[in-house]
Amino acid sequence: MRTTPRISTLRLFIYIGLLLSFSIQLSAANIVEPNKEFFELGNGLKVVLKPDKSMKLVSISSAFKFGAAHDVKGKDGLAHFTFMVADRVIKNTYASAYATILEKSGTSYTPEFGRETAIFTTTCTAEDIPSVLSLEAERMSINLFDPAEFDAVKRLKMSEFIKGTYDELLFKLHNVVIKMPLVTNWEYFHIFAGIQRDIQIARIQDIERFLTRYYSASNAALVIRGPIDPVALRKTIEEKFSILPVSNLFPLENLSFTVGPIPRWYGYPDLRLKFPAIVFTYPITPITHKDYPALMVLNHLLFEGKASFLGEYAVKSNSVLEYYTDMSDYRGANYLGAIFTIRDAAYNDILTDRVKTETERISTGKFSNNTLSVAKKAALKKFTDSLKNYEYTPNMSRLALILETPANINKLYDNLNKVTKAEVMEAAKLYLAENNRHIIYCDINIK
Repeated sequence: MRTTPRISTLRLFIYIGLLLSFSIQLSAANIVEPNKEFFELGNGLKVVLKPDKSMKLVSISSAFKFGAAHDVKGKDGLAHFTFMVADRVIKNTYASAYATILEKSGTSYTPEFGRETAIFTTTCTAEDIPSVLSLEAERMSINLFDPAEFDAVKRLKMSEFIKGTYDELLFKLHNVVIKMPLVTNWEYFHIFAGIQRDIQIARIQDIERFLTRYYSASNAALVIRGPIDPVALRKTIEEKFSILPVSNLFPLENLSFTVGPIPRWYGYPDLRLKFPAIVFTYPITPITHKDYPALMVLNHLLFEGKASFLGEYAVKSNSVLEYYTDMSDYRGANYLGAIFTIRDAAYNDILTDRVKTETERISTGKFSNNTLSVAKKAALKKFTDSLKNYEYTPNMSRLALILETPANINKLYDNLNKVTKAEVMEAAKLYLAENNRHIIYCDINIK
């Protein structure tokens, strides 16, 4: 007599666990839901609405696909100059409106400028949403401005060159990494602040050209997150922004990544340092490049977190006092790297050799699949966390601008989840090569 085979209780639990795991992966990958959370106006403005009742305030980011990479050759720094103008003009012209919005507890306003994007984020109460949206619509309509404002921004920018604006060691070192002539023949590098001469000879027409071309709805993304009603808010957005005109934009060049040969070491004296510091920086590609997911995993394998090879080493070493890592497009360049504050200068060569050893370990595949899995999970967590916490709106507006569609945003997560050991090894061989590594040693005693 034939009977139906029985499924053991253990096997049933395994099946259920696999199904739950699969459904969790699907929901995690669906970072932005098309049509429901993402829509695009007729003039090209991309909008993401994320209801979040756990938030007391509303976060609103308007982002423009405009950064240091849009500078005209021979006029470096004008994009950043334009960003300062766009920020200053709106705040000065509508000072009373901003004062009303920002007088409440917890509210804030933060402008950010990078290689490819300029982002303006306001945290406000739900009742102030219409006012903030009106201000952002005004920002997308700037064409001309008072010459006195132009002169005021020029004076402010020149003062930055003279006295410097970043006093903290971290920002100081980042500034050194980008400003020194280490990566000037690298295609993805752009001078963030320009040089004094470029700013001195800047004309008001140069800035107005940037404003009219790039600060428009056609070149922008708007992201709102918080205790919102997305249906009602969509109507408000359509009323305020649909009337804005379409602009003729000039897209960025589609560059290919190339490596050296270029200078790789620079000594930088700083009288304010209590201890020596050493910076390792590797230029990488933007987020749209096919290698970027592997680079995200590579960063967590080598640099990011205590479980990484260099992170673990830094924690155990008595000679490493502080350790900081980064992977971003900070100040006009895409890069990954680390900053070590060390006890004494004698440790410089030892640490450099250690970085070389760990780099070779990755490029030759001398790490387990379990180690890769840990790094991949850490990369996935950091990516999703950046779209959950207080940084959500600027990060999402950047993704919406650069990746353009919900499908591409979700695909980045999927591609990150699919990164293989072979892809990480290939990325290490290309991007962690010695002729793509820049070392800056900072110490009070360097002459």
